[in-house]
Amino acid sequence: VRIEGNEQPVVFSVKLPEALNAQVKPDVGAASLLLVKEGENFMAYLAGIYQANGFGAPEIDLMKADRLEYLSKLGMAYFNADVGVSFLDIITG
Repeated sequence: VRIEGNEQPVVFSVKLPEALNAQVKPDVGAASLLLVKEGENFMAYLAGIYQANGFGAPEIDLMKADRLEYLSKLGMAYFNADVGVSFLDIITG
């Protein structure tokens, strides 16, 4: 994540085939983003997306969360390869 200038967030989904999906790892290190003001903005933005799609805001205790919660609730993950555009769908932006 890089936050600078007038960049606007975009939320997208990644739908990988099972063989590639098995290589996705939760990015717990990205939780440090949540300790800064930009992270608060991210959580508010993400909550808005959840609510706009009929879901409650994600509930997560950032200090006690299981690794997979960072992936499933916040979308924080890493994948050690390029992701082909055919696997991406824009949700907002």
